[in-house]
Amino acid sequence: MGKVIRSLVLNLLRRKSTQVTLLLTFVGIGVFATLSYQNFFYLQAQNIDQLSVFNEILKPLSGLVLVAQILIIIIASSQLMPNFHERGQQGLVLNSPLSNTSIAVALVSSVFILSLLPHAYFILISFCFYLSSDLDGWLLTTTSVVLIAGSLLYGFVSVAVSLFFEKTLTAMIFVIGAMLLLFGVDELLRSSAINLPISIYLDLFLHLRSGLIDLPEIFFALSWMLFFFALLIFAMQRLRHSKSRSGMVLVFSSLVLLVANGIFGSSDSKQRWDISRGKLHSFKSHIADQISDLKAPILVTAVINDEANHDEIRQAFEAIKQYNENSLLEFTSHQALAANSQISDQFVTLKIGTQQQTIRYPFDRPAKETLAQMVIHLTSRADQWLTFVEGHGEASPFGKTNRDIGLFYHSLKELGWPIALQNLTKQNFISKNTRVLILAASKTKWLPREIDTVISYLEKGGNLLVLREQNDSLPQEIQNYLSIKSNKGILIDWQGYQSGTPHPAILIVNQFTSHVANTNINSLLAFPWSVGIELDEENRNIDNEYQTILKSHRGVWNEFNSGEKELSFNQEIGEQQKGFNLAFSVENNKLNQRIIVVGDSSFLSDSAINNYANRQFSLNLISWLTAQNIEASGDQHKDDFIRTTPITHFLYNWLFSLILPLLFLLVILLLQFRKTKQISNESEK
Repeated sequence: MGKVIRSLVLNLLRRKSTQVTLLLTFVGIGVFATLSYQNFFYLQAQNIDQLSVFNEILKPLSGLVLVAQILIIIIASSQLMPNFHERGQQGLVLNSPLSNTSIAVALVSSVFILSLLPHAYFILISFCFYLSSDLDGWLLTTTSVVLIAGSLLYGFVSVAVSLFFEKTLTAMIFVIGAMLLLFGVDELLRSSAINLPISIYLDLFLHLRSGLIDLPEIFFALSWMLFFFALLIFAMQRLRHSKSRSGMVLVFSSLVLLVANGIFGSSDSKQRWDISRGKLHSFKSHIADQISDLKAPILVTAVINDEANHDEIRQAFEAIKQYNENSLLEFTSHQALAANSQISDQFVTLKIGTQQQTIRYPFDRPAKETLAQMVIHLTSRADQWLTFVEGHGEASPFGKTNRDIGLFYHSLKELGWPIALQNLTKQNFISKNTRVLILAASKTKWLPREIDTVISYLEKGGNLLVLREQNDSLPQEIQNYLSIKSNKGILIDWQGYQSGTPHPAILIVNQFTSHVANTNINSLLAFPWSVGIELDEENRNIDNEYQTILKSHRGVWNEFNSGEKELSFNQEIGEQQKGFNLAFSVENNKLNQRIIVVGDSSFLSDSAINNYANRQFSLNLISWLTAQNIEASGDQHKDDFIRTTPITHFLYNWLFSLILPLLFLLVILLLQFRKTKQISNESEK
């Protein structure tokens, strides 16, 4: 048996089509590794969060290796029987004393060995990255195992199909068709429309590559593998006109096993093990228990334009589904949404029973933690209110003037948030179910006990949104606590006025920082009658992290006499022309507290919220403020760097993409030259 396999492998290696395919796969894998290595350092220079050598380099590289393995399987299997026919040696197979099973194993083994060459190249590259980065060894191991399993499974199918063809091209066409059909069936089985737990291979590949061992899923894959091997034995018997019925019995038995696994198999979380170092597919016990205790299913609807980002949501959703098996995930489009939806960008909606919450995509943290955060929000939604303070002439969610914020209120309701109004003169405490307290430009003076109530709320870690206006009545004690004060004067944007705004006091914002609150802001913002704000260094809290969210362009000045008909910059009276801060965030990790101060309230008023991207920005502020800190389930990514040396730089930039493929090409040329010379010598004799 060993000599037969060796002979088949050498014969396939001598063929130019196999050599060219191997050369191209080595070049492709090497170039991809080099480009990924360079891109990793580019992302690192951009201070991208959640960087991972495995996720950015080796995970996509493993997908390319799988494609390379399948390509070699197609090329090699398409030449097995046609090669015997070309030499008139098909009788060696048809009349061989070896059993049908032995011949089938020999043919598959030859194809399998060749398909492992790209895998060996992947192992070499992975090992070098393992030495230069803190990679998760378990992920490398499971990825390697699932690639080997893929070579076997697809090898059984391709060899079985190729047995009945005498021409290489014909065999290749039918083998490619069989592979496409196999992928199509696999995708159909994985789809939510079918919702069957009998995926052929792709689910196993995605999960094992990420360190998730699912016993039922492994049983399904083994059942499919047995079924395809049985088909191969049956095809070999048909080819050799064998009267044995063992192949048919084996096919029937494997099919029964496959169906039985599909009917009785389950994906119980007790049969899953998350062996990844960062526990990428599981949660700490208190979060897992909270999800498991839910009686209603979790329904997740994702509106995400780029299908390449769907896998991130799928992986996060599967972590949720481990603990709530009836949960459902659906990807949809804006066209399928209700016409009155105010959400125009990418988002994910999570619904439990009659309650739902929507959050914009992309997230500011790992998708798994974001979905878990949404579940916890909803399960405690009765204790998660957005509370507007009233009683001092603030802009009201239920008012009827252009200054009021009724449209903002309706947008918040659409996101699933309960809204409350609280008059601190009548109720001298802030309800415990307040998630965010909103101070929307007070016009009249506060009472001392009201100030004490808000300060007490803040000292306990309460979240706060403050909207400022010129000459508003925000108590000085609250300003001191925030360490953010407002500048004198209304901001004037003469450049915007000349460009077409109705009034020079409407500030057009076109400069955005990297703050998460600016996510998906693809348009301008309009800030009417705004004031500049700045840090109060004297009262600055060392436990707070301050970050600028918005800033005006440098052509803006703070006008002290905004009521005059003729507005002009006057430096002599203290007016300044510069870039003014318009919004600050304050984050205190000790208190798990988030605060935002904006130098305007009119930007989300009924008269302005529909201008440009104002609505989106206002909802982004709420999304950031209401983010609940969930303890990470482990060290997410320790492999967030590569230790570079001249040797590693040489390996990643030149060895894999150029030198080793050239050496392989040189070996091919030498063998070809040797073969040509040998034929020439024999002809001379």
